[in-house]
Amino acid sequence: MEGYSPLTLKTYCFQYNLLLQFFGDINMSELTTEKLKEYLIQAGDHLKPSSLGHRVRCIKSLFKWTHEEGYIPMNPVDESCC
Repeated sequence: MEGYSPLTLKTYCFQYNLLLQFFGDINMSELTTEKLKEYLIQAGDHLKPSSLGHRVRCIKSLFKWTHEEGYIPMNPVDESCC
């Protein structure tokens, strides 16, 4: 991925795998804002605010990219749409 350091890519991959573990084999277009909030509440219960913030940024990046590339019709974390 252009412009990202290897460490950033490794960290994003780790965060995305955590998301997959939580939701299982789900179609990304089925993920809603509410489901993602539930994930962050449950998964972030034991995290420091800075770690939770990092997880949120990773999720936002993932859904922004998948929406811009046309893989999902709507970005569930796009704050400008609501």
